[in-house]
Amino acid sequence: MGLNDYGQVVGIANSRQLLEEIPNKVRDLLGILVDVHSCQEGERSYLEIVVEPYPYLISHKGQAVPLPQWQH
Repeated sequence: MGLNDYGQVVGIANSRQLLEEIPNKVRDLLGILVDVHSCQEGERSYLEIVVEPYPYLISHKGQAVPLPQWQH
């Protein structure tokens, strides 16, 4: 979060608040754990959200939603 569509850091104003809220909301809504890291580039802060692959489908509001498998 805090990057535009081209991968350039644009920053976010409330990174500290989101650093605490995002893991809790993802856990409550999807039942999975994510790591959220605060990053800095110059004066701009952004968040990196790390989601490990899960071996099964994730339920979102009663619907099974597969997480994408990204290649690094």
